[in-house]
Amino acid sequence: MPSIIGGQKASEPDGGQRTKTSNTIKTPAAELPVNRYLATWILLKRVNDALIKVRNRELRQYDINLEYKATLHAVRRLGERATPGEIARLRCRRPHTISQVLKNMEKEGLVTKHPDTTRKNVIRITLTREGEKLSPKTLGTDTVGKIFSSLSPKEKLRLQMYLGVLYSEAVNKFAGDFKVMFPRQDQDDEPEVDIQRIARRAGEILVEVTAAINSAGADKPRSDIPGDALVRVALKSSTFLPGRLRQLSEYLEILRHASPGIDSGRQLPARKYGEGELEAALWRKLRRTHDVLVRISDREMASHGFSAKLASVLLAIKALGNRATSSEIARWRLRNASTMSSFLKRLEKQGLVRKLNSPRKSQHNRMSLTEKGEEYFKQAIAAESIVQIFQVFTPEELAELGVSLETIRERAIEELAQLSPGSV
Repeated sequence: MPSIIGGQKASEPDGGQRTKTSNTIKTPAAELPVNRYLATWILLKRVNDALIKVRNRELRQYDINLEYKATLHAVRRLGERATPGEIARLRCRRPHTISQVLKNMEKEGLVTKHPDTTRKNVIRITLTREGEKLSPKTLGTDTVGKIFSSLSPKEKLRLQMYLGVLYSEAVNKFAGDFKVMFPRQDQDDEPEVDIQRIARRAGEILVEVTAAINSAGADKPRSDIPGDALVRVALKSSTFLPGRLRQLSEYLEILRHASPGIDSGRQLPARKYGEGELEAALWRKLRRTHDVLVRISDREMASHGFSAKLASVLLAIKALGNRATSSEIARWRLRNASTMSSFLKRLEKQGLVRKLNSPRKSQHNRMSLTEKGEEYFKQAIAAESIVQIFQVFTPEELAELGVSLETIRERAIEELAQLSPGSV
């Protein structure tokens, strides 16, 4: 598996000079004491951060950012059901966060708020003419599509399946604790749902699983388990809404992985994608999976008295080691340097980090964790909820997922440098 903390492959421990951007995001000197599950989560988060940075650079020409764009898309999808609460649920955001975004968008003339005609305590959200002009076609993801194209067709399909399994596992284990933060199960993350395709795929998976279990657990196949017939009848029932069919399909994928006699490497989603459709679907699924995992991680960190944002900064300081200056921490996290500097000053006042005097005047003072910061860091890397979710994968699957994510992140950093030469 690549060195997913540092952003370089393990075969290049000296940092390499492969591309123009390899000096921008350097390989940290320190090794982090994290397990492979947490390491994969860290990499997934860094990939998402890089892709968001790329998209925000692209969207500058429309005077809009990704938060606005995603909210516009949510309002358009929800239609008459668009309320702050429904938008927050669909976007896996806290209600107060969405309320602030909507307030800013209203000031800029992109959305309007108006009371519901029948329920006085409900506020409906609609797009203005200006908001309608910012159509999905106008706000396309050309660069993100190119980034995902760095993977082979098979790798993209495998990544799509892994992300779907992660999302389903997260919702299955933690939905009860986050009722207002997860999308409803009848809300699919793709614009259109091919019900027949999903039903067919679910049936095929169940047949494979049934056959494998029968052949592994008995001398002869058991003809009294008409699994394929049962599932085909069940999937035709009106009980299964599009979102539930997709969830069922993903759970069956998990079952198929765990079943004896089935080679998971041979099975891929059956859908045929047009040009750019798979890359766009991957981007949506990666964002959605990341957002759900962040909410779960935030909840766990809050039980220790701090946030996932704080945990990620402590992680960056540990990963950078002797090079943990304010600017390097900002670069590692792909954040604005002045914003990161202000945040670090707050952490200093809280007694979590301290500045170490540099032996050379030409160097900036670097940051280090205090004893209190070290304790917070130990609690942050425990991350039991993340381990529970990622344990659905075998070590080999984690390694495959890590390689794909590393490839995407490296390409994203290259594209980011081209969008804004000289900085990341």
